[in-house]
Amino acid sequence: MPYFTDNYIKTANKVGAELAPAGEAYYDVYTNHGKDYYCKDSLHPQPLGTFVSASTIFFTIFNDDELKLFEESEHTTIDKLINSNVAHAEQGIMKSYPLEDLNLIYNLAYKYAKAVAPAVEGKGKYVSIAYEEPTTAPEAKKIKAPKLKIKKAKLKKKSLKVTFKKAKNIKGINVLVAKKKSFAKKSIVFKKTIKSKKAIKKAAFTVKSKKFKKKMYIKLQAYVTNSGKKTKGKWSKPVRIK
Repeated sequence: MPYFTDNYIKTANKVGAELAPAGEAYYDVYTNHGKDYYCKDSLHPQPLGTFVSASTIFFTIFNDDELKLFEESEHTTIDKLINSNVAHAEQGIMKSYPLEDLNLIYNLAYKYAKAVAPAVEGKGKYVSIAYEEPTTAPEAKKIKAPKLKIKKAKLKKKSLKVTFKKAKNIKGINVLVAKKKSFAKKSIVFKKTIKSKKAIKKAAFTVKSKKFKKKMYIKLQAYVTNSGKKTKGKWSKPVRIK
């Protein structure tokens, strides 16, 4: 399995894709916890096997989400969700799945999605659970967050459209709007973080607030991620809203 994990990571890094390490999570479930979620044909997963993959994909897509284990009040809903999405399973179908098993799977899916992400981005190493040697390139240099430059900030009917000069590696943008150019704490009327990939790629976004007025000031702060942690850049030069 390390061979496949290594090449999956290298390929995802090369093409700029995300990678859901379902195999790593499943290996841990099977090897360290004794859970065999394959059907008798040894090819198709039982419902909880599918749940391992689905949970890993979820935390790969929503990598910023925090782990929140299931509670008893959610048990019935999760059971129904699993059984309504069984693609092929001759064994392992249950009316109610042990909550302990559901939370074990969810926890491991979260663990491996978080562990693999930096390696996929070329910013670290990942050691496959099935092997004891690093399976990716050496750790990359720390990425520095760029200082953004605002091109325009135009207000129309309480909608503020902002364009800025494009920059690389940005994961999010902090936005501040204030009455005064000094951005004294009492003068700040609006703050928000832009995480939309589309907005970052286009270098343009729109925010709305009833507090917006012309002649106020706006400034931006980009941030990047290094090994899953935010690294903030310097604030842009304040621009007057027109």
